[in-house]
Amino acid sequence: MPPQAGTFDLARFLTADVRRTYEDPESLRDWPPGEAPPVPKCGLLRSSAEWLRLLERMDGCGLLAFADVAEVPQGPGGESLAASFFATTKDAERDRTVVNRVRRNAQERRLGLVAPLYPHGSSLCEVHLRPGEELRLSADDLPDYYHTCSITRARALSNAVGRPIPVSVVCRWRSWQAFERDHPAAAAKARLRGVVQPLWNALPMGDGNAVDYGDVGHCNVLRSAGALRDEHLVAYRDPWPRGPTAEGVMVDDHVVTQVVPQGASRASAVRRAAG
Repeated sequence: MPPQAGTFDLARFLTADVRRTYEDPESLRDWPPGEAPPVPKCGLLRSSAEWLRLLERMDGCGLLAFADVAEVPQGPGGESLAASFFATTKDAERDRTVVNRVRRNAQERRLGLVAPLYPHGSSLCEVHLRPGEELRLSADDLPDYYHTCSITRARALSNAVGRPIPVSVVCRWRSWQAFERDHPAAAAKARLRGVVQPLWNALPMGDGNAVDYGDVGHCNVLRSAGALRDEHLVAYRDPWPRGPTAEGVMVDDHVVTQVVPQGASRASAVRRAAG
């Protein structure tokens, strides 16, 4: 988890129609009356000391928010759409956090924005080098990308995760204090109930449209600074860009490739760029 979550205004880099669905996920539930898809099963584990420790860690970096249980949108038949949670190995020291949002995902239409943009490793097979040329790559990976994407209150309410937990456990946490400050009426109701619903307060890995939002937003950040130009864009099934330079984005990963003379000096190229 990052030191502070929700520091990147992803919505700013989305087009108006996509931004609307990002800020108000209820707009993705635009099924005709009586035609909403069924709500799949999703078992929620009972509260445990380990789960509470994780929530407390989320509280410390801004990944946690709270809601009164009556605030959380329900399924078409009044079903709970709360997500379960699991972790999967990221590397030898860290796990990935995954919000198992299957019930809510089933209620939302897919945007399908990344198909025209996504590069694949097989795209590199389209590069043809002449004798005396080599391909150089520059790659970077945005750390904790999803965690840093800020979201609206409406989107946080779509990210209910786990079962409601006792107010007595969380009443000293920063997230509870923010809940009482920003949503006093809802907090008062939760205090009367004695329980409060945890919310994932960033774009979660596990959201069915997270890849679309994350990829498009990253692309537009780069384009706003003059990078990722149309003539350089690498996209699966599209012809490889003409010219020596090609560039692609896969959610949090950004790769630039360039055909250069074999043994070309990196230092001289940097000096030319600086000049």
